[in-house]
Amino acid sequence: MTRMKALFSALGVLAGAGLAGLTTAHAAAPGLPASIEKSGTLRICSAVNLPPMEFMNAETRPVGLDIDLGDAIASHLGVKPEWINMPFAGLIPALLASHCDIIMSQLFIKPGRLKVIDEIPYMISHEAVLVKRGKGAVPSLESLSGKKVATVTGTTATVLLKAANKELAGARKKPIDIVMFPENTQALQQLQFGQVAAYGVAYETARYYIHKAP
Repeated sequence: MTRMKALFSALGVLAGAGLAGLTTAHAAAPGLPASIEKSGTLRICSAVNLPPMEFMNAETRPVGLDIDLGDAIASHLGVKPEWINMPFAGLIPALLASHCDIIMSQLFIKPGRLKVIDEIPYMISHEAVLVKRGKGAVPSLESLSGKKVATVTGTTATVLLKAANKELAGARKKPIDIVMFPENTQALQQLQFGQVAAYGVAYETARYYIHKAP
């Protein structure tokens, strides 16, 4: 934690009320952990499967908003970015095991996460539920009672669906059948193939998928 707090101190220009802010700099910021200063590299863990935040382009290179921001942070600190792609559920364990220096993967800020890592707010977002065209709106998660819903392991959408199941249990209604996948592409395919009734995902990614496949 001391190592991480030293890095976050150097990244203090990013702190804000849910808004991103970045100041350009030409020299390495003071107070970086010794390992980063020595290597000249900022290792960034990300689940590069959440467009438009992070995804692979046609040349299999990571691109997206988080990728741009991570590259800008490294530039601000005067070091080079090294992107480490992994499943979403493995991000925090990788950080705690010092396999990377920071996470850039639209990781929602939660009390439980703050017990083990530090998080700097840089955007405001929320969750969405995707359904196939013509299936009608989803007024509440509880309205998905008894239906299969795809999501990615460890995401906020999964947590919200599990919370909805507690409400359904209290009302003695059928639970949502939560089907978890390691990546968003797999969850989306299950919706497209009609294997699930809905797919819970971050709002920005939902809008992206709607644009690609109305």
